[in-house]
Amino acid sequence: MAKQYQRRLINNKVAYLKIADSDIKNINTVIFDCDGVLINSKNSYDKCIELTISYILKNILNKQFINFKISKSTLELFRQTGGFNNDYKFCYIVILKIISMIPSSLAIDYEQEYGRINAKNISDSFKRLESIKLNRISVYKKI
Repeated sequence: MAKQYQRRLINNKVAYLKIADSDIKNINTVIFDCDGVLINSKNSYDKCIELTISYILKNILNKQFINFKISKSTLELFRQTGGFNNDYKFCYIVILKIISMIPSSLAIDYEQEYGRINAKNISDSFKRLESIKLNRISVYKKI
């Protein structure tokens, strides 16, 4: 087995392999572990949750969350409830909780900025969408 990943071009696409060309000839079976039974991939899901929450909070609050961590016990408690085994729902709930805990001064600034964005862009966008929708309805009625 090779010590480092090697870059290969296979069917005009780049692949990275950590196996020597001579060893590839000896492979007669490939196993895909899609459900995590053979290889425990739980840590990668937990890390993905942390990275997702950090990314979203950075974009919402304009603050960097570099070492954001969720304890294993917190993750397990949420998963045991049955409603949060879905990572999307779990991220959503954690983000809501963190936003609810922001200082009131930051919350006021955030609300004002959101109001400016809402007043300028979103209302105009909805007006354009409504006019497009009305135009399509009138065209369909003629047919």
